[in-house]
Amino acid sequence: RSARIEALSEDERFALARIERACDTVLVGDYLEPLEMPVLPTPAETGPANFDDRAAVLFGPDRRETFGDGDILTINRGATHGVAAGARFAIYRDPKQGLRLPLIELGEAVVVDVNESVSKAVLVRVKDLVETGDVAVPRGPAQP
Repeated sequence: RSARIEALSEDERFALARIERACDTVLVGDYLEPLEMPVLPTPAETGPANFDDRAAVLFGPDRRETFGDGDILTINRGATHGVAAGARFAIYRDPKQGLRLPLIELGEAVVVDVNESVSKAVLVRVKDLVETGDVAVPRGPAQP
């Protein structure tokens, strides 16, 4: 479960807080920890998309499957594929997978954390809802 709360007042033992956003029910006894927003690396300059190297949107925190502006998602490309923090990916939907219809542009993401075979990216521009199974296409370096 995850929620974002704001402490309104506090004393030595208790705090009064307001729930700003909750993804599930907040229950007595739930554990709270300070919110740490991810630091967005300096995004790489954007160039043309490399449609020959399509990645897939896998999931988000808590196996989330839909994403909007500012959300973090996982893609199936990592360090072994040459991905580094700051890399940009254009996000598309393939409306009829395999039927050669044009891809629909959904937005853009910047990689914030890289593992060997997967990366976490934050959506920095969104035109429409992004979902598990959408296509992530790496953006090359800017052309002079």
